[in-house]
Amino acid sequence: RILVKLGLRDRTQAAVFAYEARLVTPG
Repeated sequence: RILVKLGLRDRTQAAVFAYEARLVTPG
C-alpha cells in the first residue's frame, strides 16, 4: 500500500502543478 500512497501523492502533486500552471499561464 506504500507504493499506492506514493503513486496517489505523485498524481495529486502533478494535478496541483498543472492547476497552478494553468493559473500562471494565460489561457
